Parts: sequence; C-alpha cells; structure tokens
Amino acid sequence: MADFLHRNYAVPLNAMVLEEESADTKQNAVDCARIVMRLGIDKIGLVTSLYHMEQAATFFNEVGLDVKPLYAEDLLIREDPAWIDRIVKFYSTPRGGRRWNTEQIQNNLRRGKSIAEALTQV
Repeated sequence: MADFLHRNYAVPLNAMVLEEESADTKQNAVDCARIVMRLGIDKIGLVTSLYHMEQAATFFNEVGLDVKPLYAEDLLIREDPAWIDRIVKFYSTPRGGRRWNTEQIQNNLRRGKSIAEALTQV
C-alpha cells in the first residue's frame, strides 16, 4: 500500500509510518495510537475496504485517533478501472454482515466518486 500511495499520489515514503506488527484491527488501532502519540502526528488516513471501514474507524476512534477514511476500492479503480466490475461482484454477496447496494457502488465508481458516497445499506 505504501508503494501504491507513493507511486500514484506522490506521498513521500518517508512521510508514511507503517504499523505491521498487529494481528487484528483492534490491536492495529492501539499500536497506531502509540506511534501517533510518539511522533506527534495529527493527520491519519485509514485505508481499508468499504465493508470493514465502520468497524475499523470505531476502533481507531476508541483509542483517541481521528482518522480520514480512505477506501481501498477507490484507490484500486484509480490504478485500473477494470476493478469496478470485480468490486461490484465482490459486494453482490453480503459482506460484513450487510447486503450492499451494488447499483449505487457501480454508479459511484463509474462517475469517479467514492465508493461510499450516498451509499445506503439494502
């Protein structure tokens, strides 16, 4: 992901801090909070999939981090629009205990909008 952000968004590699030791999202939030406090970082992007974002953001907020959601699907289609069909197919079955509005997902992605924009659960 770091290489992707560097290559496609010109984010300097030395501007990113990767946490690669945690075994689950809750521990990832705790470990990231330690890193953020130690370094005095105030802007945090949370990269994960649509179906996982709500839970992940909750864990990060619980440890006092204010995160900006960055949906992995939005990043994938910028690299290759062919991902749109794969993403729609992926969300055509329940994910994260929910059924997703694949028509809205497809419309969002085809129009260059975020996967989550105006998305309602079905």
